[in-house]
Amino acid sequence: ANYVFDLEEKLRVGEDEIDRLKDEINSLSHAERGERESSHMLQNELHALQRENEKMKLNEDDVETLKEEMEGIRTEKNDLRKTANELEVDLRIAKRSNLDLSRDADKTKKQ
Repeated sequence: ANYVFDLEEKLRVGEDEIDRLKDEINSLSHAERGERESSHMLQNELHALQRENEKMKLNEDDVETLKEEMEGIRTEKNDLRKTANELEVDLRIAKRSNLDLSRDADKTKKQ
């Protein structure tokens, strides 16, 4: 009887241990699923940040391109201003020459 009682007690302890291990496995499985979901969410967040970073790089490239274009426009504007100033000088010289030629023509007619 004692031997049977000891075997029954060992069986009960063994079943309790099996139940405890099953609970632990379920708990670990649940934790693993949570970790997988968390990992998946973090991967999605990482991909979103990488896409945002790419957009920012493209925007930076656009800004650099615009800066270069603005510098080109400034250079063109300065060149045009210089050309306009030179043309004004040429126009004044031409008017002066025309006036001198008109005076010479008038003098010649009077003679």
